[in-house]
Amino acid sequence: PFWLKPLRLKPGRATPPVPFARRPLVLAELGTPRRVRMDAMKEKAKKQIEEQLAQQAPGSIKPCFPCCGGPVGTVNKCICLVPADQRENVKAAIEKYKGM
Repeated sequence: PFWLKPLRLKPGRATPPVPFARRPLVLAELGTPRRVRMDAMKEKAKKQIEEQLAQQAPGSIKPCFPCCGGPVGTVNKCICLVPADQRENVKAAIEKYKGM
């Protein structure tokens, strides 16, 4: 059995490595509260853009959302199906989404 084998330490290492689940959390890994809030705001903005594009998308491409990367990916791939008067707004929303 593997648990009866002796533990081989790397040269220069006095203690065995601590498993990821047991090691103490470092502040840098958690992220600062400001970063957490910024990430939450980005996610909220992305969600709003996805909902906006899902509403503006033509009905013929809505079934393709799951297989083409959601509303943003699908509309980006099928931009030619978006009405010409909405196309600039849709392109701007996609660029804003990708920039986040």
